[in-house]
Amino acid sequence: MDGFSLTAQEIASLKKLHKTQRDQRLADRIKAVVLLGTGWSSPHVAEVLLVDASTIRDWRDQYQQGGTDELHTLHHKGSESKLTQQELAGLTKHL
Repeated sequence: MDGFSLTAQEIASLKKLHKTQRDQRLADRIKAVVLLGTGWSSPHVAEVLLVDASTIRDWRDQYQQGGTDELHTLHHKGSESKLTQQELAGLTKHL
């Protein structure tokens, strides 16, 4: 529905990769691409996977730009610690 389609070979390859995936976040990305590639719309895939439709489109774009290698790259970066060095040292000692 989004003008995105996959060949039968691409779908088979993605399904095989999905079966070996242990990280649920990455498995969801693979499922999203497969569903989009078989005619599902972004809103429907988002509803099933419980994520935003924009996230589904981002995953589709990642796959289109770099294939499964790009799809497996987690771009989320944590923020800088708000603890001071002294607070970090105290926490480390406590733990």
